[in-house]
Amino acid sequence: MSGKIEAFFREFPFLQELFTQHGKERVRSVRVSRIDHEFLERRVSLEVFPLFGDVVQGSAESELLLVLDQDGKTLVQVGIKELSKSSWWKRLWGCPGGYWEFPESIGEAIMRCDGQRHAHYVVSFRKGDLVLYKPPKGSTIQNWVEEQTKREREVIHTEVEKIDAEAQSHRQ
Repeated sequence: MSGKIEAFFREFPFLQELFTQHGKERVRSVRVSRIDHEFLERRVSLEVFPLFGDVVQGSAESELLLVLDQDGKTLVQVGIKELSKSSWWKRLWGCPGGYWEFPESIGEAIMRCDGQRHAHYVVSFRKGDLVLYKPPKGSTIQNWVEEQTKREREVIHTEVEKIDAEAQSHRQ
């Protein structure tokens, strides 16, 4: 394992614990990235099978996306909804372990955390690439998204006012 990867796991020890379960040796690259609206609007859908505990994994091409709290505990897995684990679901839908894939955006998955501890991180793992998405220090994802949404509304409002002013000047 490279020095950068080891330093990354020391900086974020909860990821070391999580990825020990996933096979830390499969991690080939790591980085930290800021959460933005484009990221939150990305849609994910998986064909799933149980991996371990409450985490399910899709095919090797699939991206594993987990929403974590500030302690690094998994709140939800993006694109996975837990259904009744009774055997009739398995027989009816062929649904392994009571889980079912469904397309959702990363932002929608974060909203499913409402009422639970606040989402602090989103972890993406695909083809050996591990990315930790996070809001600025001292902020939750929900607060960061609200702030970004407010800024985007202000930009749109300014653009609309500019267009209206241009239209008004052409009428005169």
